[in-house]
Parts: sequence; structure tokens; C-alpha cells
Amino acid sequence: MLARTARGDAEGYYRWHWLLSDSLEIYCDIKHIYYRGPKKALRYMEKNDDGSFRIYLKALESMDRDGLSDWVRYLSEL
Repeated sequence: MLARTARGDAEGYYRWHWLLSDSLEIYCDIKHIYYRGPKKALRYMEKNDDGSFRIYLKALESMDRDGLSDWVRYLSEL
């Protein structure tokens, strides 16, 4: 899905946001944490996994390919 975000059209931008949204649930699955929505997942990350939280926050804030790629790479290495 990361490659499809580079399209530069409406679908590509949609996939960009979709990837960020779905990856939070994927993070919880990888960590064996029940996903109770973004608010609780983000709170958990901030309190218990600062490294993950910082990478995810950078991807949210920066809206650049490097930030998004870093987050996807991080997830794939967990």
C-alpha cells in the first residue's frame, strides 16, 4: 500500500490516510494488544512505547514520504 500512496492523485492521498489509520490496528495486533480504537491505542503507545509513538507521530505530523516510510519500515521490523 505504501507504493500506492505515491500516485499523487485523490486515490493516492486516500491510501496515505488509510495506511496511517489501519496501521494503528496492525501495530496493536503485532504487540498483542486488543485494539480499542485510536484514542486508547495512541494513549497506550505514548505511555508504554515511546519509540513507536514518536515514529507514528512524525508520520502524522510531517505528511511526507520519509515519515510514512519510516513508520511502515518500523512496523515491518517489529
